[in-house]
Amino acid sequence: MLSRLFASILAVSLLMTNTSIAQEDDDPKRESQFSMLLNIDSPLKGTMPEMPTTGLFGVGFGQSPFYGSPMFIELKVSWGNYSSETQKNVYYEKDGWLYPAESQYVSGYQKYLLGTKFMVGKDFRAVRAFGTPQFGLLRMRSKVTINWTEDGTLDENGQGPNEARSTIVAETGFVYGAEAGIEIGIDKLLKLASDKNVFRLVLSGSLLMSDNEYEYADVDRMVSKTALTDNNTTHIQASHPKQWEEYSTEVYTSSLALWGVNIGLIINF
Repeated sequence: MLSRLFASILAVSLLMTNTSIAQEDDDPKRESQFSMLLNIDSPLKGTMPEMPTTGLFGVGFGQSPFYGSPMFIELKVSWGNYSSETQKNVYYEKDGWLYPAESQYVSGYQKYLLGTKFMVGKDFRAVRAFGTPQFGLLRMRSKVTINWTEDGTLDENGQGPNEARSTIVAETGFVYGAEAGIEIGIDKLLKLASDKNVFRLVLSGSLLMSDNEYEYADVDRMVSKTALTDNNTTHIQASHPKQWEEYSTEVYTSSLALWGVNIGLIINF
């Protein structure tokens, strides 16, 4: 269902793009945007006290619905990991035999956001402000990957020719929020020969929240099952079912509340 939803969103965006291009085919000033973004999210500790700060990479596409409009319909997708852990000197069990293995545990999330960006100030100025109400989906996930070998040796990177994966936490929910910041026209700033400001630097802040609760795990706090002594804390088994050593990690439940700092490059075409 998730893939069908975003396929529909992408189809609508492409239809708007094609319609705009058809109407403005001879006009060099039509506005479409492609963006590459770096995003650092930090939790509001009153809501998510156990969530660490997360770095994400993202891409976006924006389309002005008609020529001269100060508004863009914008789709952004970003992903990143907030914790990871590697366990060496473990063993993988298969057909009653134990093989040397390396276990890699990763926790992270992806964001799929649709928004309406409103620009402030005259077009083609060196600096323009903007605000973007947003909504979409956020998917939390934690997984374990086991690399193992049947001849007892791993390569120089600790990898084996065989691999097994298991997802230990997966949670998807509706989120909403807003982003505000400035776009800096690199062409205008450097006085390059351009009447269109093709390249823009974007700096912004954002806030993302949810009404529903998420389950998420921090695999940096993973412990051996024999070391568990707190019976009041929720744990899950983080090991792959065929892994000999067993490890567990805490699972947290809370609403989502993330504020972010974003920097990126926008290309207008």
